[in-house]
Amino acid sequence: MNIYSRNNPPEGFYVYAYLRQDNTPYYVGKGHHLRAWNQHDKGIHPPTDTSKIVIVESNLTDIGALAIERRLIRWYGRKDLGTGILRNLTDGGDGAAGYVPTTDTRLKISIAGKGRKLKTRTNEHREALSRAFKGKQLPEDHPWREKGKIPWNKGLSGHLKQTEESNSKRSAALQGKVPWNKGKSPSKETLEKQRLARIRNGQCPKS
Repeated sequence: MNIYSRNNPPEGFYVYAYLRQDNTPYYVGKGHHLRAWNQHDKGIHPPTDTSKIVIVESNLTDIGALAIERRLIRWYGRKDLGTGILRNLTDGGDGAAGYVPTTDTRLKISIAGKGRKLKTRTNEHREALSRAFKGKQLPEDHPWREKGKIPWNKGLSGHLKQTEESNSKRSAALQGKVPWNKGKSPSKETLEKQRLARIRNGQCPKS
């Protein structure tokens, strides 16, 4: 039996899973070399206990790994869709490793995307998102829960309160630096927007 680790990664492409303390998976992915042990985008973090990183299948082709990844995500279901227990934000099988689009392909994508407007969320959608995230807490295996990291119950609503020490450090770091807007005068439109904002906030009387 192969015991895989950062020092002994699987051969070829593989499918891996991150397990919770109760050994249920919270993420399934497809990887190559050290992918399973590296930090991910979109807020997915490997478990601090590396024994909870499981290589499901190894020595696969790229397409084979993508197919197994999709099957497992469909089997366990996604939390964001309310269909299961995984934190995956896609159904898997996204793209192929090492694929680089040609200049012609990039140009076609650029032309196709021009003039498109981003979809705006409806009030119903916003309310649904608000209900879904209300009362959410960071998971037990999140790195912020470790000692010395940002407290898990801070910063979830609004910014963390700045200490005098952090303010002093920021002030010292900015000493001698030229402001980004030095020598530039705000436009009349900008000044008018600022004035109206101050009026709305009750910071100055109407004139």
